[in-house]
Amino acid sequence: MSRLSHLFSERAWASRVLLVVVLLAYLVLPVLEARFIITSSANIPISDTWSFVPIISNFARTGQIPWGHIFAFYGDNRPVLERLGLLIDGKYFALDVQLVKLGSVLVGVCETLCTIWAIRLALPRARVVVVLLAAYPLALGIFCWNNWQNLLDEWNVMNLAGVALSFLALLLIAGGPLGRRSSVRSLIMAVLVCALASFTGESGNLSWIACAIVLWLPSSRFRLREKLVFSGVAAAFLALYFAGSSGVASGHPLHHLGKVVEFALICLGDGVIGGGVKELPLARAIGVGEVVVVALFAGLYVRDPRLRADRAVQLAAGLIAFGGMAAVATGVSRLQIGIDTAMSSRYVVLTAPVMIGIYLVLIRLVAVREEGDRRPAPRLAKAGVFALPCLLAAALSVIGIVSDIKESKASHNKRAYYLALKQMTCDPSAYSDADLSKFDHSGGLNAVEKAQLREQISDLRLARLSVFSSDVCQVYARADPHRPAGTRS
Repeated sequence: MSRLSHLFSERAWASRVLLVVVLLAYLVLPVLEARFIITSSANIPISDTWSFVPIISNFARTGQIPWGHIFAFYGDNRPVLERLGLLIDGKYFALDVQLVKLGSVLVGVCETLCTIWAIRLALPRARVVVVLLAAYPLALGIFCWNNWQNLLDEWNVMNLAGVALSFLALLLIAGGPLGRRSSVRSLIMAVLVCALASFTGESGNLSWIACAIVLWLPSSRFRLREKLVFSGVAAAFLALYFAGSSGVASGHPLHHLGKVVEFALICLGDGVIGGGVKELPLARAIGVGEVVVVALFAGLYVRDPRLRADRAVQLAAGLIAFGGMAAVATGVSRLQIGIDTAMSSRYVVLTAPVMIGIYLVLIRLVAVREEGDRRPAPRLAKAGVFALPCLLAAALSVIGIVSDIKESKASHNKRAYYLALKQMTCDPSAYSDADLSKFDHSGGLNAVEKAQLREQISDLRLARLSVFSSDVCQVYARADPHRPAGTRS
């Protein structure tokens, strides 16, 4: 990186122009994501959110809610922070569901800032523009449409938040400022961030384990007492969080560890390619490749004392541990649905930290070699030092663009689906029981569930929430009063 830095120091104007261009490129990413969410989704709840609609409607009308509906960890399968967000949204913003989805933009910005911070740890002597350039391929991955289910289904925003907060907690543990007082402050802040991450859902709980792994690595900057305190707090929090969990029944995926591992490997590969069921073999191969690369890194880590003391490498170890545990946990919870489920785009965000960790180690290895090599090297040799991370960055960018183009069709279909739901909601008498099942795209509804859904739609109408808070339904009626609301032109 010293060669690039020297070039920019000689041509300050070029460096400044490039810095402005890179900053604009970063700005484009959240803007495009926001536009994608606004144009490809509708202001209407979907799937699991419907079960919480009566509580939201009651809170919007009366301002009252039993506390148990917020802090029951497994009630309705919704994490605490999402419930609070939906309640506030219903009370003050008429349950603008798109507003909840737009929260993913802020989460993406947070994770991108964490990525830039991580690259700065790997390239401590590089100029800002070099750090931003090195981090940009990862920013593309964070904002890419590969995550379209996370962006278009409001309950999945918590997946994004859990990963971003876990990333921040790991940075506080591995990359915080040095010094005894600074270490204590970083540890306290990490505890708070891990607790916050846990309230985004089960994936956020992995932040405690990943941080503890980094904390106990050799050459950690924390004293034994601090390690024990953090580990004790983590164990107590997780014990309280999962208190009352049921035991493993017969036939549970934990009894089929081979299948769980296969599911996890496919999840890891899907975090890179973001493909569909047809790409399942490729995703499995990429997942195996990632495991092999991590094993090679582990060998280097054991042999080289410089790497053991390196904060960027320690951070990468935490990210890889988090993504690996997320892949296995997803396999345990979703294997019963089928192995193809591993290719779902909503799991891309959970396993992407493995890819980020590998990229971070590669960048750091290049920097360490450059810093330690005092002898003049041929130009081709120097070019080779930079070739691997640059090629990887280019490959990730191309893969992201190709898969984004592919997912744009899926997002277009999703938009048509949302619009059909909105039209059906505006005229409840116009759709059949078969149409009603479309409100839960994860599967059909039985008779009781259909009756409950009709009541929930009625709750929205009475409270004037979601699409009923505006004249959207009147617009549809004026457009074609003779056309049933559940049909598309």
